[in-house]
Amino acid sequence: MKHKNKLIMFLGLIYILTFTLFGILYWRIANLTSGDFFIFKEDINNNIKISEFKKKLKINNSNKDLDRTIKKLLINKEYQIKAPLGEDWAEYYYNYFKLKGADYFTFNEIGKKDSQQNETMIKITLYNFQSSEEIAMVYANFLNYPFDKGMYPGNFYYPMEIYFKNIIESSTSYLDQSPIYLKNIQEGEHYYSLLNFMYFSVVTITTLGYGDILPNSTMVRVLVMFESISGVVIMGMFASSIFWNEK
Repeated sequence: MKHKNKLIMFLGLIYILTFTLFGILYWRIANLTSGDFFIFKEDINNNIKISEFKKKLKINNSNKDLDRTIKKLLINKEYQIKAPLGEDWAEYYYNYFKLKGADYFTFNEIGKKDSQQNETMIKITLYNFQSSEEIAMVYANFLNYPFDKGMYPGNFYYPMEIYFKNIIESSTSYLDQSPIYLKNIQEGEHYYSLLNFMYFSVVTITTLGYGDILPNSTMVRVLVMFESISGVVIMGMFASSIFWNEK
């Protein structure tokens, strides 16, 4: 019985070690080839890009509204620079600053950016009203200024819930580097997490084959076949060892 238990533990360890090593290998290949050696289901691909985008902006909190708006920007290809920004970017910036704690803002006119195009630069300061903490200060340019929404510059506090998205969607400039980060990530400049490929390795070695991540190169297909066969052999030996009777 002692030898049998040791054999079972050894085979179990070999099984875990096998899918771990293959998972790390798949992960390395994915990052070296910018993911070209794999096919990802659209939801997984978007989640990878959203996660990487949030890392660029140093956003650690999970927020469904922000994730939803980032996904919408990716699907609608809003990473292509345009003016005015439109509803999608306005909603994104609203959720982004709301996550940081902002709920009110003030604005001041800085001056004309371009006298020929009649663009006016506005400084927007965002606050948490309860704590009076300044959350962020951003600059935006507008063609249609002054605003026709009963809004005036100076020390007037406006609730983001009502006004912020309405003015930002007509801005002719972005508030930060978000569109550049999004464009780079969409073009393949992002890092794949190990967790996705550990999952792929487990699905491969157990021959489940869900199909949400697929090999897209001969090299990876060969590795997948080798891992699948190894998994079947190890599991066969594991099952046999369970029913092995020592004399």
